[in-house]
Amino acid sequence: MANTRNLMLNFVKSDFSSGKLIRLAILFYAMGLLFLFNIQFAFKYNSTV
Repeated sequence: MANTRNLMLNFVKSDFSSGKLIRLAILFYAMGLLFLFNIQFAFKYNSTV
């Protein structure tokens, strides 16, 4: 998990010179994944309780 995060951080830093668009795309993608994960967790929690 930490290794993939470091890889993403290095990729973002190296891509910073070519523009912020790709960095924003990665950020929104990560936020989307977290959002979906939170929804799934909420559904599982509600179904168990």
